[in-house]
Amino acid sequence: MNVHWHKFRTFQPLLLSPAYGHRGLPKAEFRPFTFICSAHRRPVQLWARSRMDRHVDIHATQPPHLSTPRLLQQSLNASSRWVTVAVILAVFVLRHDDQVIWALTGSIMNSLSSKLLKRMFNQQRPLTALGLKADPGMPSSHAQSFGFLGFYAAVAVILWKGFNILGVASASSVLLCCTYLAWLRYAEGLHTLPQVVVGAGFGCCTAAIWIALWHYLVREVVTSSIVYHHLLVGLFALLTIGFIAFGVRKWRFGEA
Repeated sequence: MNVHWHKFRTFQPLLLSPAYGHRGLPKAEFRPFTFICSAHRRPVQLWARSRMDRHVDIHATQPPHLSTPRLLQQSLNASSRWVTVAVILAVFVLRHDDQVIWALTGSIMNSLSSKLLKRMFNQQRPLTALGLKADPGMPSSHAQSFGFLGFYAAVAVILWKGFNILGVASASSVLLCCTYLAWLRYAEGLHTLPQVVVGAGFGCCTAAIWIALWHYLVREVVTSSIVYHHLLVGLFALLTIGFIAFGVRKWRFGEA
């Protein structure tokens, strides 16, 4: 008998659910399971083969700290993207020089790269995300964005304030805040912990490379000629328009 697998790369067997819409083995070989994965998510009903009951139950079990509803935590998770956009816009309005434009360009490219990485890894989200998110979960795009912004902002604060108590405390506060916002993706059941960790790691590595490029190459090139300055501004404008169009498309088709 052939075994049918998810559209995502995974070791789990085929799960028949409205979120995935698979066609697989005859329904007679499956039976329904209803999982209440957390107190603030609606129950999820899955069809699985009887011999895999134990495996499915293990993957549907949530850590104890996720069973209690947290209104503030939910609100922060839901509004994190808009808070991030507001902070970025404020920084751009207050200081729109070449260095800030380069940083924001890197942030957009980092966000777009997370979509490519998701297609490459093609790993499913946890069961708690069924019916809420249909795209792959590895890596977490939110965690990757927070990793980039947190690392970049922390280094910028150190360079601005210096390596002293005030600078280290400010940079640590920024990193802790971004780490918490990334962790919320796991706490709310939208990603597994490895997906969040890998996303944050990719974001931090991208930020480190972007900072090094600015200090050792781009800064000298951009300041040497007005032509390169206009090229940087044009690249930033092009990426911004594309990113906004991509976001509107996701919102329009209910994918956000």
